[in-house]
Amino acid sequence: MKTIKFLISLMLIGGLIAFQGCKKDEDPSDLEIISIEAVGTSLETGNEVTVDLNGAVAGSDVPLDAVITITFSKDVDPQTATAANFMLTGGAVDPTVNVTASGTDVTITPQADLERGRVYTLTLASGIKPKDEGGFSATNRTFTTTGQKVVTPPQEAHQVAYWKFDGDANATVGNFEPTFEQVTYDTDRSGFVNSAVKFSGAASAGQGDLIEYAANSAFISPSMTFSVWFKVNSDDYSGSRFMFGLAVERGYFMELGSDGVGWMKLATSHIVNPDPQGHLYGTAWTDPNGDGTIGGQVLYDYTGSISSLVANGVWHMLTMTFDVNTSIKTIFIDGTKIMQVDLDLDTVEWSLKDMSVNEEGVSDLIDKGLALGYAGSRDNTATSWAVYSNAENTYKGYMDDLRIFDVALTESEVNELYNAEKAK
Repeated sequence: MKTIKFLISLMLIGGLIAFQGCKKDEDPSDLEIISIEAVGTSLETGNEVTVDLNGAVAGSDVPLDAVITITFSKDVDPQTATAANFMLTGGAVDPTVNVTASGTDVTITPQADLERGRVYTLTLASGIKPKDEGGFSATNRTFTTTGQKVVTPPQEAHQVAYWKFDGDANATVGNFEPTFEQVTYDTDRSGFVNSAVKFSGAASAGQGDLIEYAANSAFISPSMTFSVWFKVNSDDYSGSRFMFGLAVERGYFMELGSDGVGWMKLATSHIVNPDPQGHLYGTAWTDPNGDGTIGGQVLYDYTGSISSLVANGVWHMLTMTFDVNTSIKTIFIDGTKIMQVDLDLDTVEWSLKDMSVNEEGVSDLIDKGLALGYAGSRDNTATSWAVYSNAENTYKGYMDDLRIFDVALTESEVNELYNAEKAK
């Protein structure tokens, strides 16, 4: 009898063990991440690329137009595929995203391109659920987008205009959209496509590439700095070409001239003060031509070849500063001073002060719009030798990262900006 009871007990225990083991096999498993991939367009080649965001090392060079796909170990409940559970943060403003689920895949699509050179965090919340029972442990992944991060310049509060030229001519700082645009976009100094302006020069009179912006007080101020990256080749310069300007010599303009760019000129218009001779305005025809001559207003002048300095087919940063408090005007290439003049010396008849547009004594139109690619806008006719409709000397070369400040940056600040913006 005891033997029978013992056998029955063993059978019951065995059945319980078998039952419990079967129940454990049927427990729902939690969601696990199999892969995370970002697919988009390479800034370096223009081709489609895929970046792994689930590796041991944080993803880098993630395309700006990336679409992120997360593959899980089993089907995801579509009702939990929301922006609250799949969060993308980073940049100046957190991106707005669309989230969709299909089987084991969840796709995250930002509604606008991500910012260049920024760190983003993809957070996956515990609210994500599989279609059957089970859970998910919250986690996150960080990655860095491709491209060069926008630099915060010295004297940022005084930066009144900034153009990145990343595929368009709209300003990043200031509300400036082009009123006319006839250019193409090409590779910048860091090797990223569609990230700098290309000016092809004039095929015939009045047909040269140009970008125009309507007149605005931000474009010229008593003290100011403008900084721009450019690239030119000496073979494209058998004569002079205007890089940019506002009302030609009655505002300011930048000119590269002679065979192979043997000289450069950066002219600026100023109010004369004091004005005992009744001049009202004067133009500082500042032209560092590599002769090293010092005297009169010239405090410093470059002694080398201008062509070798700027027309060698590589990117350079041009900066001009004018401080109305000292009347000191300085021109820099790649953060290094190449010319400095004092426009208010006692020995000089004309004491030049505030930078300003000279509207005196002309009957033709002085247009105060900013032109990139020429010395003035298409409407400006006040200077007979610089009328766009007759011009074949429009700019030929590249341009990027144009900044305008309403103060004069110091020499150390100019150098700081150059080192921050140069190709890494």
